[in-house]
Amino acid sequence: MRPICRLICAATLLWVALVPAVPARADALSELNDSFRRAYADTRAGVLAQTAPVIVCAFESLVLIDGATRREEGFTPRLYHDLKAVAHLVFAVQLLVDPALGAGPLSPASRARLEELAVRSRAVAAGLDGFGFTPAQAERQRALIAGAQAMIARALANGRPSPAELLAWLRPLVPAVMANVDDAAAAQLDGLHAVMQRWRASLGAEQWARLNVVVLGVRQARRGNLQYAYFERLLGADAVERRLIYAESVFAVDPALALLGTILTDRPAGAAFFDDPLRMERDLLADAAQRHIARLFGG
Repeated sequence: MRPICRLICAATLLWVALVPAVPARADALSELNDSFRRAYADTRAGVLAQTAPVIVCAFESLVLIDGATRREEGFTPRLYHDLKAVAHLVFAVQLLVDPALGAGPLSPASRARLEELAVRSRAVAAGLDGFGFTPAQAERQRALIAGAQAMIARALANGRPSPAELLAWLRPLVPAVMANVDDAAAAQLDGLHAVMQRWRASLGAEQWARLNVVVLGVRQARRGNLQYAYFERLLGADAVERRLIYAESVFAVDPALALLGTILTDRPAGAAFFDDPLRMERDLLADAAQRHIARLFGG
């Protein structure tokens, strides 16, 4: 290498070594946002640690969290499940034979499932008196099972019913299905109320006034959710979306607590930024999105 080239290379290397590395603009912004996320997570953890007591209504059981203490108790009686199982028999038959859900002949899989339902429903009918139903409830279950078995036999022999045939079979069974629903709702609510009356007495007035409740549920059951409706009446209308939260499509206690921590962390931010504690419970981009959508499409 010529001397002049060596000199240029050495000077270049020295300049690179002496000039401090400057992060790319995108990296610096990402790191800044990471700092925000860490600050938010730390704050949320602190808020949640100071929040007590909390009850998570986890479908069929209640979980009471009070500091380091966690207590769980089921509230759903066997009757609830037994009534639901027979109602589900009718629902299952509708799903398998309804022409709106499948065109053409019944598939081998559907026929096999109908045969399975026929066998299992006969076993239930044979032992119906041993399930603890009242006489009126037992008679209703016999009628529902007989109705389901009639459609199973008809579909296996003749194929999928027409829409009119399906409705002619199903609609007379609906009152009995809904009577099962009524009895199941009452059974579950009675169990829930019994546990909550005991827990309310043990918490005392001061802790009761601070209680937060998170009700877990699926999307389809959000409107009119049984447990949520119960707690709305128990805690009062002013608790709705404040001390009483519906956690849609959350299926475990710890994610429910994380959601509660997020909500409780966001509320002071909503009040500070917007003078509305609940503003962060809808998309922060919502108003800007509506304005720009109007610009994009007019109106």
